[in-house]
Amino acid sequence: MAHHRVPPAPNGASKRTEPPPPQRPTVLLIEPDLATRQLYSRALMHAWQVIEAAHVDEARGHIANPPPAVVVLEPYAAGLGHEGDLERAWQFMQQAAAGPNGAPFVICSVVDERRTAYALGAALYLLKPVSPHQLVFELQRLLGAAATKEQLP
Repeated sequence: MAHHRVPPAPNGASKRTEPPPPQRPTVLLIEPDLATRQLYSRALMHAWQVIEAAHVDEARGHIANPPPAVVVLEPYAAGLGHEGDLERAWQFMQQAAAGPNGAPFVICSVVDERRTAYALGAALYLLKPVSPHQLVFELQRLLGAAATKEQLP
């Protein structure tokens, strides 16, 4: 019995095509402190696509197209340390959440502004210090663990 060998595909590519990996949900992370932003981003990137922004002005271009699955916001990241930053953060949250594809907001802050945040529509309020593990856990709980379970290490 003769064995026939199938010649390899050009450029070493396999003939079998695999479906593209599923698109991971996006987290928009708005955090002014670079070290904290990087720490959170490294933890979140195992399950989600992460878009980082230092303040809401930087985040505005990422809120609509396509909309993130969730926004993690330090409200004191509204601007560059100017008066009125907190109000600008709340306005950003209200405008973004009110849109047709409004994403839930998780407030992760050094200052306890829970009443204001919840009154304005925040889905969750985490008072810092918040470990990266805790942030991942809370986002999984909020978004549904089934959607991210397979992608965590």
